Amino acid sequence: MVLNATSGRWPLSLCHRKTLKARLRFRQIEVSLRGALTRLASSNRGPWRAPQLPVPAPPNQVREVLMTKSRILRNYRNLAPSKFYVFNQKVSTALAGNHNIPESTWGSNPGLLPSYLATSEKHGQVYHEANYGSTLVIAERATLQAQLVCKLDEIASDLEAEAVRNPAILLSCGFDLAKECRSHRRSMAPAAEEQGAEHEGSNP
Repeated sequence: MVLNATSGRWPLSLCHRKTLKARLRFRQIEVSLRGALTRLASSNRGPWRAPQLPVPAPPNQVREVLMTKSRILRNYRNLAPSKFYVFNQKVSTALAGNHNIPESTWGSNPGLLPSYLATSEKHGQVYHEANYGSTLVIAERATLQAQLVCKLDEIASDLEAEAVRNPAILLSCGFDLAKECRSHRRSMAPAAEEQGAEHEGSNP
């Protein structure tokens, strides 16, 4: 290695030069970060807050129930035994352990739901036994189906009463729903009457 005659220093190796450049770059980054933190601390922006995200709109099915008046169809009263069994299994599964339906829904009859679920379980057993053609079992199946229809009527009435305050519970009850658009029809009727009156008044 040859001594530099101008500066009187030994020349730096390539590795040493890269190390010095890296340290200088790190020093510049450190100084810029400290300046940014100082300016942020001296500003009057206050504490950082997360941005408020927009509340997502409810699903279309929930929106339709909330905007329109819905009622429960009583289409289970005259079903055949096989179709009634499928329908009743759907309703009993939806109502069992449903946390969306408060206990106050059943009013003065808190034992209605447990009684219905017990009768449904017995009806399911008798329904499968009736497939073997026993006359007595078939008669018992018809009796249990009639009892379940009465209990379903009571449950439907209680759910509709509770749906006045909380319409969303009808989505998870398992029943078939019918939408009523009475408000729209009533609003259209006066307009039709006014048009008819104007048409009569225009005739000589």
